[in-house]
Amino acid sequence: MGKGRDNVLYEVRLNIGSRGIGVGEILEGFLISLGVRPEDIVESTQKTKPCLAVYFKSYRASKSLARRLMRLKLKYVAVKIRRLLKKDWLNASEIRFKPFSLTRSLRVVPSWLKGRYRPPQRQHPLYINTSMAFGSGLHETTRFMAALIERCRGRFESFFDIGTGTGILSLVALCCGARKVRAIDFNPDCIKVARDNFRINSYKARGLAAGDIHHYPEKRQYDFVAANLVTHNLVKAGRTLVCRVKPGQYLAVSGVSLENFRHFRESFRKYPLRCLKVIKGKEWAAFLFKKNDSARIRGR
Repeated sequence: MGKGRDNVLYEVRLNIGSRGIGVGEILEGFLISLGVRPEDIVESTQKTKPCLAVYFKSYRASKSLARRLMRLKLKYVAVKIRRLLKKDWLNASEIRFKPFSLTRSLRVVPSWLKGRYRPPQRQHPLYINTSMAFGSGLHETTRFMAALIERCRGRFESFFDIGTGTGILSLVALCCGARKVRAIDFNPDCIKVARDNFRINSYKARGLAAGDIHHYPEKRQYDFVAANLVTHNLVKAGRTLVCRVKPGQYLAVSGVSLENFRHFRESFRKYPLRCLKVIKGKEWAAFLFKKNDSARIRGR
């Protein structure tokens, strides 16, 4: 029975009409407010019209989201649930997911192309199993984080990945010199995906575990802490994030919407951090901080 469920995925698709200008941004913001991660929202076009899609393994979860979206009663938006068999969503992901440059030195390649695709010179391939995850590395928040990690190449050995998803940022860290990686995600399915991607890339899948940073018991500090979360969760977990960083080392955060940019900056001013880099995109921002050398901060 469990095996059958693994062969099915439920798609909640939002088809936006030609008159629905700006509706996509509203819907994306609403999905994020419900706890959907930015990188899990798939953007595409269907007959020149924009679409958003989110995928679930549970019909109940997909139905719950569809009902909440329908209650918005947005004009020019059609909400549909579609049941996909594994062969269908495998084919869909392979068609949609093509190799692309994540950073200057790293290129994301679908795992089914391993051994059949040669990346450009000076680019190292990161193989991602697209049969389990949609949009891996395509969202600008993930790209920003990868760039910030690469910026610190060779300057960290231990890495803490909060909200790991597919494990792609942990893989970036390993390629940039990390020797010890700890990665957590509140969704156990994500940890399974991350472990699979570690194996595909010939890394041992140690240090990956289901966990919520708001209730995470470990007190260990790391050279580099990466948190790709929405603004609310970053602010809520701010003290915990800073406490997990060794003095003189790095904290990178992304998932800050531009409308919450000022709120986030104000919320983090109280911490012993120096901002090294800010990256702004069309809708999102990312920050790289360095913790003060002599910083002592009490926290969870």
